[in-house]
Amino acid sequence: MTGVQTCALPISDSYDVDADVAAFKCDQFLFVFVGTLSRRKGVDVLLNAFKLLGLNDTESRLALIGPEHYSCNCRAHASRLGMDTRILFRGPLRADKVHTAINLADVVILPSRSDGWGMALNEAASAGKALISTSECGSAWHLIRDGENGFRIGARDAETLAGRMLAYARDSALAKRHGDASRRIFAEYTPEKNVERLTSIITGLLPKGREATQL
Repeated sequence: MTGVQTCALPISDSYDVDADVAAFKCDQFLFVFVGTLSRRKGVDVLLNAFKLLGLNDTESRLALIGPEHYSCNCRAHASRLGMDTRILFRGPLRADKVHTAINLADVVILPSRSDGWGMALNEAASAGKALISTSECGSAWHLIRDGENGFRIGARDAETLAGRMLAYARDSALAKRHGDASRRIFAEYTPEKNVERLTSIITGLLPKGREATQL
């Protein structure tokens, strides 16, 4: 966290948060990425977008949660962009602790170049967070309703990503509205709802009259 200004925030026992991310947030608007810091996950695109965002907004912060991959060299990239003082490289968290960082986010971003699903969006939606992801991320087609609870953009498009981030940074109420919508949308993708959908699909494929014997 070298060079990053932090502040002491009260950590409530009833509100599960990551202490390092809480200190880094310091009452500022916070974007969070969760996943491997790699080119496939588009972290280099996110860093470029954050640099563009900084041309219009100098207060927002970015927390990167996850292990670094050699394909990105993200710390050096952030330093070259002159943005390292506004970025927290939190490192990997245990799977059962990831939510303690997501809870502090205003917006969760998954700018993947390629992602079969992208579980970070599930966790962020369940926590009631606004979402930004790409059309190359499978879960974005299910969990993001563009303009309702977040934005789905093209992969590798740092300029559009920066614009969407700026919309949130300038209007925190928008992030809150989209976060509330995310929680409602996620309710359609609980394990129980997924089982119901799968059962309905399988039943629809069976010859009539055989549903009861097959299921």
